[in-house]
Amino acid sequence: MRITLLAFLVLFVGGLRPAFGQSNAEKIAARDAYVSSNIVSIFYHELGHAIIDKMSVPIFGQEEDAADVLSILMIDQVYDEESAQDVAYDAALGFLADAEQAEELAFWGVHGLDEQRFYNLICLFYGANPADRIFLPTILGCQKNALIAALRNMIRRL
Repeated sequence: MRITLLAFLVLFVGGLRPAFGQSNAEKIAARDAYVSSNIVSIFYHELGHAIIDKMSVPIFGQEEDAADVLSILMIDQVYDEESAQDVAYDAALGFLADAEQAEELAFWGVHGLDEQRFYNLICLFYGANPADRIFLPTILGCQKNALIAALRNMIRRL
């Protein structure tokens, strides 16, 4: 049910984009792209859960982390480079916005902390093609030392 609803939302939001009027077009386009990118990221995240469940994929660690990894890897593989960067950028900003709005850290939740998810997404996506994504961490405001530490942690976990 969740995947069907998300697939519908991806098609619905994608279909709305040309229907909006021209007033404030750049703002509307940026908002629509942000929403669409986050829906796509969530869709692949939920697809990851379905694959893990239906194929009995063994997970070492939290399933939510594995679904996050599958989401960004699918975005990297399915989309052309420019589109993949746009989706990854907006999805990362979604995690960062959630982290900034959180009143307290949810250590008890099934998902990792939003700021961790932000860095993990950037590290995986950047690491998949560093030559073409050299500026992505800087654009997203990642501190160089934090990015290096996150990359080392990701490599250790692989």
